[in-house]
Amino acid sequence: MAEAISTLERIGEEEVMSAKQVAQYLSISRGTLYNLLKRDDEFPHPFSITPGQKRWKRTEVDKWLVKKMK
Repeated sequence: MAEAISTLERIGEEEVMSAKQVAQYLSISRGTLYNLLKRDDEFPHPFSITPGQKRWKRTEVDKWLVKKMK
């Protein structure tokens, strides 16, 4: 079982996650995460906070996950 996600960053009121945190949250590898980005049009895309640093909004990942579980 995956370890608990460490404290998430906040940008404004929004919790955001790094690729490592998203993969951990979904219990997948980072390679699988990037495959989801390529193959699943509904999977949320990250945004850049600085060059080379991308983040996902936790609410968007949660919405995708709920939709996939139905």
